[in-house]
Amino acid sequence: MAGGPSDGSTYSKKTAFVYIFNLIVGVGALALPYGFSKAGLVLGLLFLAAIGFLAFITTTWLIEGLSIANFILVNKKEERIIGDDDDNENYQKAPTENDSLINSEYSDNKILQSNAEGRNLLEPNDSSNNNNNNNNEQQFEINKRVEVGEMSKMFLGNIGYKVFYGVLIIYLFGDLSIYAATVPTTLANVTGGWGKFTDHTVYYFYLFLFACFVGPFSLFNFQKTKYLQFATLITRNVAFLLMIILSIIFIAQGNGASIKQVPIFDISELASIFGVSIYSFMTHHSIPGFLTPISKKDRLFTLMGLDFILVFIAYGTLCVVSLFAFGAVTNPTCATASTSIHTFIPCQIQSLYIYNFTSYNSKFVSDFLSLFPVFTLSTNYILISITLRNNLLQLITWKQDKISSKIRNVVFSLTSSLIPVGVAFCTRNVSLLVNITGSYAGLGIMFVMPALISFYSNKILIEQYHISNPKKSPFSNKFFYLLILLISVICLILATWKIIITYK
Repeated sequence: MAGGPSDGSTYSKKTAFVYIFNLIVGVGALALPYGFSKAGLVLGLLFLAAIGFLAFITTTWLIEGLSIANFILVNKKEERIIGDDDDNENYQKAPTENDSLINSEYSDNKILQSNAEGRNLLEPNDSSNNNNNNNNEQQFEINKRVEVGEMSKMFLGNIGYKVFYGVLIIYLFGDLSIYAATVPTTLANVTGGWGKFTDHTVYYFYLFLFACFVGPFSLFNFQKTKYLQFATLITRNVAFLLMIILSIIFIAQGNGASIKQVPIFDISELASIFGVSIYSFMTHHSIPGFLTPISKKDRLFTLMGLDFILVFIAYGTLCVVSLFAFGAVTNPTCATASTSIHTFIPCQIQSLYIYNFTSYNSKFVSDFLSLFPVFTLSTNYILISITLRNNLLQLITWKQDKISSKIRNVVFSLTSSLIPVGVAFCTRNVSLLVNITGSYAGLGIMFVMPALISFYSNKILIEQYHISNPKKSPFSNKFFYLLILLISVICLILATWKIIITYK
């Protein structure tokens, strides 16, 4: 998945702070106001804060696992060196199950000699103990990018590795299905129908054109350029800021809802906001990519915590102003932006908040807000499709020795790019797709897998290396492990129940 630069360059924590914020805040946040309109202002804010805090906890677990993975890789390298020089029977080797995943590009950190003697490295022994502790901390430095899938294989074995990639693939399919439904829906809203063809019929025409566009490009390998990332970043943030400003203007003109008209707390709609909240905080699969290039990696937990707080403020602001602007409106849909004369027609909060401005008085503003997902998602769709294809190639190895690699590449490329289009053909309900993607696959990636990686990585570290992690997460204990897993089960049941009663 997307991460930091792949050319070996580094950046400061300030740059990382901005980069992480923009990586977390994605188009999925546009579905949050709709969830708030169902669950209510207070319940929405409380639940969003809770999910953000839990996401922060599981993020610290992945950072912890990443540091342990780097420690093990450094020790594996040293073991190979020692194995070449001396057949030391007392040397305690780490598991060699994952050697195929390891590159030899590590920093030349020194290994504690006491590890070779089989004693507890944290036990005071002689006057050199302080130096040993300093060297020990260096071994936990995150110098090697180890993806979450690789950590799953290192700490959970082949079964955990396959489970993680299976969940990730489901999540990517859901992600692409959301994109595939959003782009033609946006275009249909902007252009409206053509004569006898309604905007519903036009949607399928745009979906066909979208498939013709993304299908061929998914056959290639290319990466998003820095300038394209920058342009996408600016477009997205301007759109978010513009929606907040327009909502505030609408309220200031006396058109908004009063506090009595705003939905406050509806526990029966809790499941409505769960999936979209998970989806909006999802960045865990990209953590190794954007943390490894940071030049000075001290206080990473603080860095991530500040980012999550800022993201929560941004999400909360968008949702609060949306409720006070359109929370009392009963008109089900806004007029399309296809007419030359624009008269702003307020409507209920839509599945994606940008659709609340399709009839805004300024055609430029309405078209910009309506079309910005087209610009950002079309490029991202191709990149995520390529990522999905690569994961499918890695996970599905059936008859790979008998089938040409070119044929496999074509088959999985078309599979990754066109199956989501098929899902978008069956349903254009973006809210449903977001809820399913976040409630199931997102739950596994954000909650379940980080908990397992943290627990088993610490267990391996203690049992095989007789040492504890100096960069251990403050939440790495049985209470938080059980809490996260219990919440995951409860939320999974609630989300399933909500989907069944809503769409039965």
